[in-house]
Amino acid sequence: MRPSTQLHSILTILLLFLLPSCREDRGSEPGPEARGNAAAAVEDGAPVAVAPKVRRIRESYPTVGPFPYPPAPELLEQGFTSIEELMWTLMKAVDAGDVDLLREYLVEQEFYLARLFPEFERVQPSLKGRGEFHWDHLEMKSLSGILDLRRLYGGKGLEFRLFVAESVEEHRSFRLHRQPTVMCYEPASGQVRPYTYKLINDIVEFDGRFKLLGYPN
Repeated sequence: MRPSTQLHSILTILLLFLLPSCREDRGSEPGPEARGNAAAAVEDGAPVAVAPKVRRIRESYPTVGPFPYPPAPELLEQGFTSIEELMWTLMKAVDAGDVDLLREYLVEQEFYLARLFPEFERVQPSLKGRGEFHWDHLEMKSLSGILDLRRLYGGKGLEFRLFVAESVEEHRSFRLHRQPTVMCYEPASGQVRPYTYKLINDIVEFDGRFKLLGYPN
């Protein structure tokens, strides 16, 4: 057998050996139907391993509440038992433009100075002795923020759907739910839209209760 013929025979045998494995590799790829199913799953928001970078997550935000409105005086004084009730009733007060009621959602001066500010001082010693100053600043911003809320969102019928804090800051006797995004249903557009902490400032969680730290302006 000539060398060229022998080489041709060897190459033919190698091809016959490799072809089945090539077919198996191609068979492991998703076909048109599988790709179509994957695309449908992506649209439905399901985690899909084949296309994680183009996965579209579409959330549904079910109706929250209703809760008694206006809220009971003891809830305003002692704090709400859930963020959902706090936010649902708060948005009702915003829609009504009820400035006096919106002020009742805030922590009180005595609570701020006796319980919250000592923890802020512990974390940042340079704040020592400046509690009254910081309270006055917070109160002034909050009062201005309440007027902004009434002007920007009053009468729009916004309905609370979801609260997502950017972070939760742990202190010894309370938590701060920081810089939240608030999802609200907007009747005028028929959509659920996100509102950042332009709506509210941090929420304080203490003893299983929730109150607002302040309103931004």
